[in-house]
Amino acid sequence: MIKFSIQQDDVEYEQTTTQESEQRSIDFKRQKELVLQDIKSKQKEYHEYELKMIQVHKEADELRLKVKELDKQIY
Repeated sequence: MIKFSIQQDDVEYEQTTTQESEQRSIDFKRQKELVLQDIKSKQKEYHEYELKMIQVHKEADELRLKVKELDKQIY
């Protein structure tokens, strides 16, 4: 009778462990998906930042050319 009780406890423990394991697996998958979404979002933000920087550099180059032209006109 005691053995049966212990075995029953073991079975319940194993079931609980399996359920907990499944839950951890689900939680891990959710967390992984959130991290992947965050990475994609950050990559998009970085790409937009790079495009803005390219535009800023183009504008700076244009301004430098204008300054050179004005310098030539002055002298």
